[in-house]
Amino acid sequence: MKRSTIATSIAATFLATGTVVGTALGATSGTQQEQSAAADTAASRVSSCTADDLSINITKDPHGGAGQRAFAVHYTAADADTHCLMQGFPTQPRFFQPNGETAPGISAHAEHTVAEPVTIDADHSGVSYFIQPTIGQRNELGSVSFQAPTGVQRKQIEVAWPDEPVIGAELKVTPVSQV
Repeated sequence: MKRSTIATSIAATFLATGTVVGTALGATSGTQQEQSAAADTAASRVSSCTADDLSINITKDPHGGAGQRAFAVHYTAADADTHCLMQGFPTQPRFFQPNGETAPGISAHAEHTVAEPVTIDADHSGVSYFIQPTIGQRNELGSVSFQAPTGVQRKQIEVAWPDEPVIGAELKVTPVSQV
């Protein structure tokens, strides 16, 4: 195996795991540059958001597509020092009636799409959507709980629902995207 192939493998392993891997061949100046670049990349990694990093609220979205309405889930930095990444979908949603009891028969499923990383800080926020059809049974809600797409400490977060009913029983959930 060539030294450059070994060095590339070492750098890839370091990037993927953050673990330093050594070889019996030693390092050449080319591999030192690759290892230095890998170390710089690892040092500049941004941590995943935790629930405490986020301020979350839900609003009715006026831009729903044809035949559907949407509710926007807004993710903003909890304070000026927050700098973290989110990626994925809100998961395990549970809908609650205004009296606090579980709202029966409402479910939400993730859209089949790619979820890109999103930066959350004082200048950047994220949004995901609960999308519903425009026809169907009206279900009054008081709140929804879900696990935010944070990657770590995935605890249930309960957020007040806007003063709008959910229409139908099957909602779609979109991945968080940069705003």
